[in-house]
Amino acid sequence: MESPSRPLRILFVTVFLDLLGFGLILPQLPYYAKACGADGTVVGAIGASYSLLQFLFSPIWGRISDSIGRRPIIVMGLLGSGVSFILFGAVFHVHRWTGLGLIPIMFISRSLAGMFNANISTAQAYVADVLPPEKRAGGMGMIGAAFGLGFVLGPAFSAGLGVLGGPALPFYVAGAVGMATAVAAFFWLPESHVPGAPGQGPRRRWLSLSVIPSGALLVTIALFFLSTFSMGIMENTLGLFVEAEQRFSYTPHQFALLLVFVGVVIVITQGGLVRRLSPRFGEPRMILAGAIFMVVGLGGIGVARGSLELYVLMALVGFGNGILNPSLSTTTSLLAPHQYRGEVMGMGQSMSSLGRILGPLLGGAVYEHVGHASAYYLSGATMIVASALAVTLLGIERTAEAGSKLRGPDAPE
Repeated sequence: MESPSRPLRILFVTVFLDLLGFGLILPQLPYYAKACGADGTVVGAIGASYSLLQFLFSPIWGRISDSIGRRPIIVMGLLGSGVSFILFGAVFHVHRWTGLGLIPIMFISRSLAGMFNANISTAQAYVADVLPPEKRAGGMGMIGAAFGLGFVLGPAFSAGLGVLGGPALPFYVAGAVGMATAVAAFFWLPESHVPGAPGQGPRRRWLSLSVIPSGALLVTIALFFLSTFSMGIMENTLGLFVEAEQRFSYTPHQFALLLVFVGVVIVITQGGLVRRLSPRFGEPRMILAGAIFMVVGLGGIGVARGSLELYVLMALVGFGNGILNPSLSTTTSLLAPHQYRGEVMGMGQSMSSLGRILGPLLGGAVYEHVGHASAYYLSGATMIVASALAVTLLGIERTAEAGSKLRGPDAPE
């Protein structure tokens, strides 16, 4: 296996493109929705179709990557993402050529994007394959930084290219970049996982919870759901909150700046701080600290009195999320049996997708029918539960047996 630096760069681009697509869609979706005659319910359903397909396919792609290798799944995901971008941009042309309705074409495009972007767990499994346990937190942080960077640059990329060439151009460019990256991965991304290697154990035909050998691993998978659920509540309601509350009265431009600020905090945290903090404190403590920062940040939004307090709270959310996510992925990769690593990482991402579906649905209902601030109290309370689960990981780490396990099944003694 060659030096992991070039493969990791390709993986960075892979995950960046996945989140770039999410950022591209946000500014353009109102335009497409208006042109297609879609109301808010339909727009929400189109967004949910992306997360639903990710929920279904994350463990499937992980399982297949355990059986045939990581590289084919990553290449296929990049090609599929490229096709979904181009299809979304060409929705009006496809409508004229095929006679299909505009809204069904948008559903197909976002469903394809969700299905093929579900390969993020395979990218995380690749990182775990090529990096030793002591360096995995930095690798997972790099993957997380790609998330944040895609979220930050996606809207700007969409706006800039949209001005130059119309609303479809950003999707055509993103599709072309995705396909070019797929070609680069095909030729230059070495396989990290050799199926059937000695010591990997027997294979199974179907997905099964039997791949989860410990309570600690169940805790990490639950934490994937809880952290994404709480973030989903905030992401779905914050734009409404800062516009409706007189103490903020944000314009869409001001809200966009707030999102960019949070994205920058996440990128800096995951791209630089995680690899320095993790060796000193260890992943379980990082998970607990991240959850506590998110409790304060998310729970405090409802009582923030002005923009300064809001920015401070959102900085806590970004920092907490930035140290929690890569630490959680690293811990999961260390606990997962080597031969089932892709599948287990896929289960974690599947739970994240479920949180991304249920969080906005429940959070929106609480915001609308219970009270604006109540949505953030619910989000903070969810992270209190996550913090309690993180404490159990600390307890497990303190035992000699679990301490060995948290170094991973393929770690040196």
